[in-house]
Amino acid sequence: MRSSYVATTFNLILDLVRPMRRALTLILLPLAIAAQAAEDLSKYGVWITGEPIFQNGQLMFRADKPVRGNATGNLVLLGATRQTINVLAPSYMKAAEKRMRLRLYGLLVPIPDSQRSDKGPSVEFVTWKMHLPSDPDELPAKDRIIIGPDSKVPGYTVEKKP
Repeated sequence: MRSSYVATTFNLILDLVRPMRRALTLILLPLAIAAQAAEDLSKYGVWITGEPIFQNGQLMFRADKPVRGNATGNLVLLGATRQTINVLAPSYMKAAEKRMRLRLYGLLVPIPDSQRSDKGPSVEFVTWKMHLPSDPDELPAKDRIIIGPDSKVPGYTVEKKP
């Protein structure tokens, strides 16, 4: 009698674990792939220094050095991800107005021939990080500021959402 109880309990546990194992695989596999992709992309990340400009109705970046494989030498298109465009585009425009020099970290991406103009750049720079050239590329831990719900920023109200 006891062995049938143990077998039944064991089967119940297995019945619970099997679907969880599938669900866990479905959750962990994309996370592992995303982590690997991010690691792979970081191998290609580069720092470039220069000045954002607004030319021919497009935001561009005039780098200090020519970009290998680019039809226009040191002039590349500026790009961003969907998550960063609302922050980067206004920052680029303001920097272009003030003729500020910036240091950008990101990925140089070739523009397909079907999407580029004859005289335009053949490379786009997708920005991941941005700072002034006078700032270090890697900020020391003692100088980092984490902005949280209790942070006070002059002129802005930080809202706590439930």
